[in-house]
Amino acid sequence: MGAQAPTAAGPRRRGRTMRPRRSPAVRLTLLERFELRDGEGDRRPSRAGQRLHVLLALHRGPVRRTVAAQRLWPHLDERGATGSLRSTLSRLRAGAPGLVEVSEGALRLGHEVVVDATELEEAAQAILSGGASDWTAGQLAAELLPEWDDDWVILERERLRELSLHAIETRSAQLSSAGRHADAVAAAFAAVRLDPLRESATRTLIRAQLAEGNRAQAVRTFLEFRGRLNAELGIEPSDALLALMHALRFGVD
Repeated sequence: MGAQAPTAAGPRRRGRTMRPRRSPAVRLTLLERFELRDGEGDRRPSRAGQRLHVLLALHRGPVRRTVAAQRLWPHLDERGATGSLRSTLSRLRAGAPGLVEVSEGALRLGHEVVVDATELEEAAQAILSGGASDWTAGQLAAELLPEWDDDWVILERERLRELSLHAIETRSAQLSSAGRHADAVAAAFAAVRLDPLRESATRTLIRAQLAEGNRAQAVRTFLEFRGRLNAELGIEPSDALLALMHALRFGVD
């Protein structure tokens, strides 16, 4: 008897139809640390592999291979940088295929990869545009790879940090308007911790404390901020902040 032709349902095992295995979503963590995880656990690419993933994640789109090579290996000539990129891609394909897509001389993250820094930016933009977000002020205050010193990482860290600070200040004001004074104060504190010399963060905190009815704490916040400015920068708070305190008749000189 000849071999039985396959049925329309395809091959079977133990009476069940076999289905194509779906690739698990991949999560790339860049806030506070580097971590790459998929459905099979924690991936540990080489340092070069990490830097390539970070570059593609922060670029948020295709990157020419030549640009990626020059950015990641600026101390090498073009041939050396291109060779290093080729070796890195080869190791990544062997260890975790599909995480980096290559097409027409360009690279990009695989479509399955979810990046927390991108989620932070989307949450911040939603808050700034008056929308809703379930991100807390503490989550928004997370920093991008704080121990990395690549110029292109530092620039992106500062950009995200500024965006986060604006979003946290806005969120604090929204919470105050909604009567959630304790949450508003907590959010403003997150902004002050992120940048103790940022006047708009301190002003947001003072306003949240006043909305809560805590006038004495608002004065202490102002005096502590003025002390930090004098000690670290040798300057006084702006006229706008001084006018705010005088207008409240707190007797601050």
